[in-house]
Amino acid sequence: MSLASSLLKIGLGALLEDNPAIADFAKAEGEKAFSVLQAQLTFSAHEISKKYQDSFDRTLEAISDEIAQKPHFLLPKIRQEFIAQFAEKIASHGVKSDALKIFTEHKKPLFQLEKITKTDLSTVTLTDFLLEQMQTIAKVDDKLATFLRHDDLLGKAMLFFLREQFRTDERFEDSLVVLQQKTLLFNQARMLQIMKQLQLSLQLKASDEFTGHNTKTRTIIEKSVFNLKHLPTDL
Repeated sequence: MSLASSLLKIGLGALLEDNPAIADFAKAEGEKAFSVLQAQLTFSAHEISKKYQDSFDRTLEAISDEIAQKPHFLLPKIRQEFIAQFAEKIASHGVKSDALKIFTEHKKPLFQLEKITKTDLSTVTLTDFLLEQMQTIAKVDDKLATFLRHDDLLGKAMLFFLREQFRTDERFEDSLVVLQQKTLLFNQARMLQIMKQLQLSLQLKASDEFTGHNTKTRTIIEKSVFNLKHLPTDL
């Protein structure tokens, strides 16, 4: 797999974690879920590089601001969400307040895929890959590297902003609809398989439930059972 494809898969994989039902589908049918997104979200190597660059800039800025304990008021919603998720991890940093300054002020573009020839993302973590990129700007001292590696802070923070980059792409909405449809079919097929394994009767009715139901819930159950019995088994 090319580096561009690996980076794209990391970004799209972060999107699959957003919805618990879709995440469950992706865990069981990873390549199928990824192929749905990849078919809809076609990105050039340049687009992938830019999304990573923009996300990384925002990641370093957000971590740096937390290290320096800058005020939180008037921050955009995405940064407020970042603070809620990562502030506690960054609070016990033990690094200097300007530790990331040289990296947040850099103008050198990173993630130039055509120049990255030795990195295999199947053997290194995202955090280590990002640290390699930082080393092209300036030396990352051991204390800073340890801090950014702790609990995979740098990689997780990067995925936080990278997910937003892909989610706000106008092509994502169509992909989400397709994924939801695939997830629904997957879950229905799995339920039907469980019924067969447990040797439950396909003549199951809403009235067979141990608990009582009102008209609305009975209708939902009856419809669900009907759909399960008429669902193709070769999905």
